[in-house]
Amino acid sequence: MRAAQTALPASGDASAPAPIRSAQPAAPARKNKVRVLISIDPHLLSAVDTLARDKGLSRAGTMSLACAEFVKRDRQESA
Repeated sequence: MRAAQTALPASGDASAPAPIRSAQPAAPARKNKVRVLISIDPHLLSAVDTLARDKGLSRAGTMSLACAEFVKRDRQESA
């Protein structure tokens, strides 16, 4: 399992770290998401987790964006 992300205290403590902002806009939230279970190479998962942390995204969000980009590129190549 991945480590939990640090949340800001409810008190709004000014000394708390600022949330990480992504350089890229987040994908639109989907109301009808489907949970999936996949097997993935541990080294690839580590790279995904590093990318997610660097971009300020969740692991699931990073995987979703990567899949969306893969499908988009495939459709462009097929056109």
